[in-house]
Amino acid sequence: MPDFKKLKVWEKSHEVAVATHKLAKGMRPQLYSPLQNQLVRASASVPTNIAEGSRQASRRDFARFLRYALNSNTELEYEFILARDIEAIPSAAANELLNSIEQVRKMLYGLLRRVTTSLPSSRRTQ
Repeated sequence: MPDFKKLKVWEKSHEVAVATHKLAKGMRPQLYSPLQNQLVRASASVPTNIAEGSRQASRRDFARFLRYALNSNTELEYEFILARDIEAIPSAAANELLNSIEQVRKMLYGLLRRVTTSLPSSRRTQ
């Protein structure tokens, strides 16, 4: 499997995680602590799953971790929508990160498609 640091999707998801951490620091913890924690955790989960999956012994296992990353990315997307809509973070910052999250999702789907097309057809859906 590839070195995760060479994957463009890992780079982009890492950028999102760093930006999320910086933005979450500015949230008022007395009001938004649970949301702040969820944003940070979900944002770190995406590149973490990519990294962990890239070290798996098989393409099938790598694909499973890419699906985990997609799930975390979807969670992160919702949390940014919520944070924006309750005005816990500025709309412009949220929208910029939502665009990046969408890019990561597309990149994950592309990588997942490449990884799974090389699997025997009977094992793709497992």
